[in-house]
Amino acid sequence: VNHNHFYRALRKTMIMQRDMEKRDAKHEIHHTTHLRGIIYSLRGNIPLAHQYFEKALQEVDHSQPAYLVGLYMDLANIEMDTQPFEAMKHLNCAIEIIKADGASFEYSDAIGFKVIVAFAMRDWQQVNESYAEYIDLKDRLGNNFSTTYYNYAVLCKSVADKRFDDAIRQTYELTNTTDIY
Repeated sequence: VNHNHFYRALRKTMIMQRDMEKRDAKHEIHHTTHLRGIIYSLRGNIPLAHQYFEKALQEVDHSQPAYLVGLYMDLANIEMDTQPFEAMKHLNCAIEIIKADGASFEYSDAIGFKVIVAFAMRDWQQVNESYAEYIDLKDRLGNNFSTTYYNYAVLCKSVADKRFDDAIRQTYELTNTTDIY
């Protein structure tokens, strides 16, 4: 997948899944189902990705919070553009699990993503609230703060504040271009 060999990745995943089924590894099979969802999402096949993420949610041991968080975050990611309210529900499930687990880095990551999903919903109040929490986490957590969504969150906040010129400038940081005008 990292080298864009999607067919080989899918074929290998299917071989691993058949092996797990043969060995009756019911507690591990969600990994291959989840991976198939990831492969399909990266290839733009959102309906199949959604199907495999949902199936992985059924297969996963719900006492394993890390696996659940990843699945809920991936679901939110693929739903964000077309079903933002559903995406927010899945993201909030991930956030609740993370809070219960006390994982501050993952929590800041999820809150940064929440700013983006709120933006997709055009819920400016939620963008502002989530952004405020995200920046508070940045100040409090230091090196234990996730910057994965930082530039995107700042961009969303600029749009929510109707600072469109700032938002346009910030897009250049996302695309890594040097010609600003």
